[in-house]
Amino acid sequence: MALDWRFDVEPTQRFSVVSAVPGREALRASREPDHVQLALVCDYSRGKLLKAFRRRPWWRVSTEECPKKGLQWGDYESIDWERVLGGQIRASSYCVRKGLSRKAQFYLHCRKFGAKRPAALINKRLPETLVLDLWDAFDDNFSVMGQAFAVRMPLRKRLEFALTEPRETMAAAPGALWIVKPSVTNKGAEIRVVGSYEELFGHIWEWQDQREWVLQRYLAEPLLFQGRKFHLRAYVLATGALEVYFFNRVLLLASQREYDASSYGDGVAHITNTALQEQQSAFDEERCVHILEHLRDELLRQGWGDEAAVDAGLAKLWGELHQLTAEIFEAMNGEVSVFNPLPHCFELYGLDFLVTKDLDAIPLEANPGPDFRATGALLSGVVDALFDNVIDVAAERDPILRNVEDMGGVPSKSLTRVLRKLDSRASAGVSMRLT
Repeated sequence: MALDWRFDVEPTQRFSVVSAVPGREALRASREPDHVQLALVCDYSRGKLLKAFRRRPWWRVSTEECPKKGLQWGDYESIDWERVLGGQIRASSYCVRKGLSRKAQFYLHCRKFGAKRPAALINKRLPETLVLDLWDAFDDNFSVMGQAFAVRMPLRKRLEFALTEPRETMAAAPGALWIVKPSVTNKGAEIRVVGSYEELFGHIWEWQDQREWVLQRYLAEPLLFQGRKFHLRAYVLATGALEVYFFNRVLLLASQREYDASSYGDGVAHITNTALQEQQSAFDEERCVHILEHLRDELLRQGWGDEAAVDAGLAKLWGELHQLTAEIFEAMNGEVSVFNPLPHCFELYGLDFLVTKDLDAIPLEANPGPDFRATGALLSGVVDALFDNVIDVAAERDPILRNVEDMGGVPSKSLTRVLRKLDSRASAGVSMRLT
């Protein structure tokens, strides 16, 4: 017999007890509706969210102006920041979060955090990284010895001078591979693996519109999935100021070509970003888009260990993903010039990790406003579950935490709460609420 959604069902050992007392959903449906404005350019994400909100009859969804105390769920550029910062509406983004969105800031603040905490896991896992700040090199007034001794130099000479540190670092590690990434682009744009300073210089010279880069030591022998390189994409929800939740349906995104470290010029084999992979005519979603649980059978096939060893290794990997996520947000929290979470806002991020042959997690970058289409059609249910959980935890006036657990071992629920901190403004007795 189908039960009315308005009743609470309480399972016991032998029976399910149906209470005649109105459940939480019934109380929501009987009160004044909540309002959400969807201001998303992406048809895929907008459609998924619309589907999720329509399952909740106490929500009113529109594309018009967000009413007072309502929620504006949109792209960063579409959010009415004047009303958000004035406390009139809630939003699905933080206004200040360049510490996560810019790769250079991400590295610098993670390294700063680790320097103060020698035991932090991020000290062992963060790749060796150089930040290449080239703004001055592209300035025609660039001076090597100060303004009093200014010497007008051609751009190539200025750029060579600005790249002195990476040239010396690469020379000290002959044979090593490096990966160079623009600080602000996404979807794999302008990323290249290089084996020499000359290749690095040539790549930066080609992309002169990019003025800030990160250069990282390349993991030349990563763990492979079916002979191909992959990375993990973890969806992470930050709410208020500040709690952080890790969504435990982690994507495993593989390249479509077999991996060979010596062919590092083959971007399709080495750059695993799905947006880049999709540009290939032979792209096969079923071959390239997986979830982390699929790694277990692959490890057994590779002979990584017996079932007990593989399960222990994966449990360690899960623990590192959770711990590193906590440390990344801990590193940003308090750095208000680059990350300033607001009590009445939340945001979804895509965190990317590599995996070593020892099942160590290597943090790469964070992506505000991730492209959920990377999940693909075969695993679209992952995005459905993600949005359902985000609405429950972050959008509802009374958060629903039934699918939330705290850190510890292999996850059994949809969300793991990895960080919970009291907003310093609240601890100081300052009330921050919607007006």
